[in-house]
Amino acid sequence: MDFQSADILDRKAGSKGGIEGSAIPIPLVLRAATSKRFHSNHRRAVGVRYFVSDTPSGRVRRMDFFDTIIVLLVFLFAGGVKGIAGLGLPTVSLALLSARFGIEQAIPLLVIPSLLTNLWQASIGGRARALFIRFWPALILIPPALWIGYRHIFLEAPQSMERVLGGVLIVYAGLGLFSVRWSFPAGMEGLATPVVGFLNGLITGFTGTFVIPLVMYLEALGVERDELVQMMGIAFSLSTLSLAAVLVAHDAYRPQAGFLSAVAVIPAVAGMVIGAAIRSRMSPGLFRKWLMAGLAGVGIKLLVF
Repeated sequence: MDFQSADILDRKAGSKGGIEGSAIPIPLVLRAATSKRFHSNHRRAVGVRYFVSDTPSGRVRRMDFFDTIIVLLVFLFAGGVKGIAGLGLPTVSLALLSARFGIEQAIPLLVIPSLLTNLWQASIGGRARALFIRFWPALILIPPALWIGYRHIFLEAPQSMERVLGGVLIVYAGLGLFSVRWSFPAGMEGLATPVVGFLNGLITGFTGTFVIPLVMYLEALGVERDELVQMMGIAFSLSTLSLAAVLVAHDAYRPQAGFLSAVAVIPAVAGMVIGAAIRSRMSPGLFRKWLMAGLAGVGIKLLVF
């Protein structure tokens, strides 16, 4: 008999000692599932597959070896983007992974590469204390807002959030393509900073993107480039830690996803090194425009198709 392991795991034991809807006793099923013949037939039928994570909607995609290679290549490319432009690893990787696997399974995969690369970015610059003193009202509101965004928006309609992500990517790419620059009155910073922090956490909670509206707000305030890069590292590190905690609390971050996310650190770091080398040989502005055009295309795909 050709049993499927997913079917065995998903069915519940009936009151008569068998599998619900079946007359086959549990011991017989267990013997079949652990036999060499079963594993041989199962490998021939479906190949070497594993679960990445359970999803809020209950849909679980099994990822095969080819999917794993795609994940690693995505992080290699996203790391290269971060090495050239100084940002974009979570946004680029989430956009590309969501286009193939869906946003529900894409979000857990970016946690570890995003955290480690952002911690590294946050440690460079020597202005961490001054930045924390200035922007702490935004930072302390990111974790609770992120929880609200995930729990009360994303989980209510996880599949529709792919379209929301598509819309966010189009807006973000449009602002980058047309070099939109905002100005903000300095006298309003005290009131605006906590609002921006809350909105940033909320949007991160239901889309997985860290950049809107915080990066635009920092640019509008005229934050110096090195401070801007370090502040993004600080805020994105906090957002990633908060996102990981929320996923664990909602049983949406499984060991399998953590393992693949940890392995993805290697291509992400390699991509950053390659990107840093490329940066000295090309115009970051030109690259950024091509990147934004690509993100707009992915956003349209998520929004329309």
